[in-house]
Amino acid sequence: MSNDNDYRSVPAEETKEEKDVAAIPTKTVDDFLKMGNYCYLILVISEFILLGGAGNMIYMVFAGSAPRVSCRGSNFTIKDVCRSKINISTLTDCELDLQYEFKSINVEFGYICAETAYVKSSISVQMIGVLIGTLLFGYTSDRFGRKTTLVGSFIMTTVMGFAASFSTSLLMFTVLRTILGFFCGGLLGAYGVYKMEHIPKKHRFWVATVIAWAPNYIILNLIAYLSGDWRTFQQVLVLVGSPALVLFFFVHESPRWLIQKGRIEEARAVLQKIQRLDGAADAKKDEMEKMLDVTYQEMKAREEKARNYSLLDLFKYREMAIATVVYCAGIFMTSIINYGLVYNIETLAGSFFVNSVLMGCIRWSINIVFGILDYKVKWIGRKVSHLVSQATIAFCLLLISITFIAGLNERYAVVIRISSLIAAATTAQIFITKNISGMEYYPTVVRNSALALKSTCSRLGAIIAPQLFLLNAWEALPYVVVTIMATLDTIAFQLVIPETKGKPLPEHMPEKRRHSIPMAKRQSSISKA
Repeated sequence: MSNDNDYRSVPAEETKEEKDVAAIPTKTVDDFLKMGNYCYLILVISEFILLGGAGNMIYMVFAGSAPRVSCRGSNFTIKDVCRSKINISTLTDCELDLQYEFKSINVEFGYICAETAYVKSSISVQMIGVLIGTLLFGYTSDRFGRKTTLVGSFIMTTVMGFAASFSTSLLMFTVLRTILGFFCGGLLGAYGVYKMEHIPKKHRFWVATVIAWAPNYIILNLIAYLSGDWRTFQQVLVLVGSPALVLFFFVHESPRWLIQKGRIEEARAVLQKIQRLDGAADAKKDEMEKMLDVTYQEMKAREEKARNYSLLDLFKYREMAIATVVYCAGIFMTSIINYGLVYNIETLAGSFFVNSVLMGCIRWSINIVFGILDYKVKWIGRKVSHLVSQATIAFCLLLISITFIAGLNERYAVVIRISSLIAAATTAQIFITKNISGMEYYPTVVRNSALALKSTCSRLGAIIAPQLFLLNAWEALPYVVVTIMATLDTIAFQLVIPETKGKPLPEHMPEKRRHSIPMAKRQSSISKA
């Protein structure tokens, strides 16, 4: 799934204007937050939080998987009743045989064939809960603290997950899981910020690759396989994340957040505790005081500037407005492609679990390869990464569409299988590229607003995605739709979004630039002040 939160929450601190608030200090926050024992403790608790949080996000891939239904009559056999479009109620002289690798709610509550639509709708409702939670807890995280939000949302996610495992109907299940989704949205948002605010800048990329969705997706497949049914799987998700409840007693509030809120004494105490745990000598008092004072002034200056801008400023200037539409539409369509394919994985040829593990392995491999190329090869920037990734997705989806249109989907089921897995896996790189590009494109004063808007569009895509494969009046239609989406995003991103790799983080809104350069020709419309 999407590791959107890992990259959306990377603190963007170092712009020239902010450093001009005072003389550059001899020490920065990163000098007191080194990759030591405390950071590794943060990574451990982050992994447990992500394992439970990501598990709840992809839970319906397994819990909502539809079984294959065959029918054995006295004189006939129907291998796939659902695909044959036969009304099950008319099959009186027939014994239905449900084939599945995981006992989902579809199997237990009898939602098969056409009635699978009710389960898909349940997924969409649950995703609405995630969207609302993401928006609300983003505020509480900034207002009341990262750790406070994390602990509260984690406890409620745990409670609601355990309660949902005892559901006796789809309605009860949907209500409990929607409440769970509300807190899970807050959990994952706060988790990303909390983790990245403790990690030194030079370590953030590899941390976001290792403690990420892709490797955990593989682990969660194994957990689902061993669980065997939706009730046990939900309870095990509660269990595997539970060590975080104990570890919360050994970690502190984010010192960056404490400094931002002017709680200097608490920030000083936390940094001193971190240093002692890391075995480092206590910093000289004047060095820490200077760092705390300058960092606080920088954050206040950034906060004061941001107060003069709102979400509407993203659309005030033509170039930025067009770029914002492209970013938001692109991540919306990518989310539909990603979740649409993932929630339809049970229809592919081969083992359900093997397909899921393969997709996770491909996803992680792609992330690692692009991460290495981004570091080693200067000319491979955001646009090249996006072009290769989204064009690959478009090609795979086009191949599937042609196979269905030609009526060869049964004969070339393996082609559909491989293409679907590659397309779904590659969306992870699109999420990463879009979010890094967005952070580098937008000026500091509107960056948080822009990233929040993109995150909302991503969640909206996740809400709509489960309905995608209900467009089955024509079997090829869902694939034709997502092929068009991937193609449009490939073209729009290349034409509109400038290359941002290696550019200084933008400091000003467009009106402060000296020159206006046509979008198609400029390398970075926002980076130059």
